[in-house]
Amino acid sequence: MDASLQTLERRWRQTGAVDDEARWLLARVRAGDLPRERLLFAADLGHPPALTALDRPVDVDEAVERLRGGDPSPQALGRLGREGLVRVTLAAVGAHADLVDRFVGPVHPAARAALVAVQGWLDATPPRPTRPLEPHARALFGLQGGPARPQRTAVLLARRLLEGVTTSGPRASRALELTLRILGDWGSMLEERRASPPPGLGEALGGPRPRDGYEQALLRRVQADVVPWALQTAGAAVDGSARRP
Repeated sequence: MDASLQTLERRWRQTGAVDDEARWLLARVRAGDLPRERLLFAADLGHPPALTALDRPVDVDEAVERLRGGDPSPQALGRLGREGLVRVTLAAVGAHADLVDRFVGPVHPAARAALVAVQGWLDATPPRPTRPLEPHARALFGLQGGPARPQRTAVLLARRLLEGVTTSGPRASRALELTLRILGDWGSMLEERRASPPPGLGEALGGPRPRDGYEQALLRRVQADVVPWALQTAGAAVDGSARRP
């Protein structure tokens, strides 16, 4: 790595400041160490240093709306190809499952196993065969998932996520987009009181505005799980820079 990049990185790690990370990221792009598409992707997910590097305002609502829309195109959440879109979707579904586990009741083990299997698929070295995921899809087929609506939603989300991983082309794109839209709709139902938050969940999500708290919790999980992958070095393996799933 260029000495100037090392200096910028060292300063950022010492201070943790948004501006210092932004300078480091921008220098990496200029040096060819970080593809610009990856910086754009991190910015689309609301990562403040990436937004600052691109001279874009930090707007949580914009990032939440992008996540809710689930647009799989190369100009949106599909900017880094299928892998990036799957990672975003898995993180959001995992956040929903964790909230349900904590405040509603256990998520069905088959749904949890499916999420673990998708993470294993992502962690594998390409090419990634999807055959090992097929038993998980069969285990979820026709499964209700529990007595409460959020538990049943977790199973539906896992099923759609698996469809997005095990199929290809427009069908995969649509399945992953639908998964994120289901999450957005669930947030809307919280706000409209068509799905009353269980005891403790409303307060944990922000009191009178549970939708905002829910969607921001999903976004924080996506940022934590996906942004470090997006901002890895140029030499790391990627699944295409701008291909549709």
